Amino acid sequence: MVHSPRSLRCTRIRIHVHLFASLALTCIVWIVWYKCIIEQPEMIYRYPLQCISLHLLIHYFMLVNYFWMFCEGLHLHLVLVVVFVKDAIVMRWFKIYSWLVPWIFITVYAVARYFHPTDNAHCWMDESLLLWIFSVPITISLMASLLRKLHPQSSQPAPLAIRKALRATIILVPLFGLQHFLLPYRPDAGTPLERFYQLLSVALISSQGFVVSFLFCFANHDVTFAVRTLLNRLVPGLVSPPPPSSNTGQLATTTPSRELGV
Repeated sequence: MVHSPRSLRCTRIRIHVHLFASLALTCIVWIVWYKCIIEQPEMIYRYPLQCISLHLLIHYFMLVNYFWMFCEGLHLHLVLVVVFVKDAIVMRWFKIYSWLVPWIFITVYAVARYFHPTDNAHCWMDESLLLWIFSVPITISLMASLLRKLHPQSSQPAPLAIRKALRATIILVPLFGLQHFLLPYRPDAGTPLERFYQLLSVALISSQGFVVSFLFCFANHDVTFAVRTLLNRLVPGLVSPPPPSSNTGQLATTTPSRELGV
């Protein structure tokens, strides 16, 4: 749907599409992991190479998710600070950064864990300090995005700027996966806090895709305008045309300022 309407062919929507695709691929890989590995533990010993490859693929798509989330915030920053920027160039670098750079961390992690005698077992399912190879770039990306959003570069009065920064922060909680800040340390196995940690982690991570899709797709003004226009063409008797003033997507593709509707 996001590729057909002309009003949705802008950099902001393209970033959303890549983010949704990375989230969908992450879910697919996790389903395969639970179906083929968790439910069939013997696969760990029968196909160790395939099992490790799937483990690396899960973490690759996890990094891709957070890198695209960082690109969401960076694009908003570029639109606000660097008004005249070529979208084609920006989008090219976003693709390189989000889809290719994670392979560097995956390669470093794979080599380090392969030559680490205590972590090279059980399909690498056991907890390892080497997982910080993933946590460090994720945390840096989140911190950079938060600091950029929490630093209001505006001439508006302080209370209004603070309210806008607070609202942006609330949106960033589900968007940028702040469970990395809320849950930095895993409790020891067997302690009462471990189950609470697991339940809270599952709740935060599982709801991330829904919240992101709701904010950037179902509640997106450009998408709702395009869907309502399409339905009005198909069933004009049931769906009324959207008000012309609600079409922010066309402005986003034709004006240098590019409105920033969610």
